[in-house]
Amino acid sequence: MGRRPARDRLRSRRHGAPCEESWLTAFGLIALLVWIHVEALRVLTFRRDDT
Repeated sequence: MGRRPARDRLRSRRHGAPCEESWLTAFGLIALLVWIHVEALRVLTFRRDDT
């Protein structure tokens, strides 16, 4: 993978996000979405079992 253009690196730094840790942010967002999805399915399962 190549380096990102300088303007993208500067934009990230302006918003306080180091370029080297962008993968950690992406991983955290994906993990959060998976967790929300699993919890929603669990709640729907409980509701279906009650009826």
